[in-house]
Amino acid sequence: MAGLKKQKKEKSTSPNVVLVIFLVFFFLLSIGLGIWGYYGYAGQEDLRRARSNADAAARASKLGLEYYSMLYGDLRVALGDTIDPAEEDQFNTAREAFLSEGFGKFKDEKTKEAAKKLMGTVSTLAETASEFCSNRCLHVCATHELARGLYRGRCMERCVPHCLYNNPRAKIA
Repeated sequence: MAGLKKQKKEKSTSPNVVLVIFLVFFFLLSIGLGIWGYYGYAGQEDLRRARSNADAAARASKLGLEYYSMLYGDLRVALGDTIDPAEEDQFNTAREAFLSEGFGKFKDEKTKEAAKKLMGTVSTLAETASEFCSNRCLHVCATHELARGLYRGRCMERCVPHCLYNNPRAKIA
């Protein structure tokens, strides 16, 4: 026995170890990416809902602005003021939509019934006031009688310009 030689352990040249390491790495990477994707997109639905709510609020705000601009424009027209040509088309479109059946795009406004009643009342008063002014105001002011609640000092101040505005042939007595 000449001596027992120790046999050297042969180095494993099998690719199985490398494949196992890559498989474990791929498995852990897949789990990590899955969790990241799940939590990364979990809030997307909430963000979409918040955005749609904000868009709806912006549309409602814009519609409310258009509604009250139309009411203000109608009041201006009823009182004899002129509307700028730039805003006249928008006013006419909004007024036609409001006066249509079911109030058109303004159907969700809370004050639509009261506003329609007010528009009718204001137009009736404007017609009556212009008739009163052109027919009787100068006479009433000239005789110092009360004219629809106006006391004597303000009668000339309020009636005469209105009469002259609506009736250019009217003369101050």
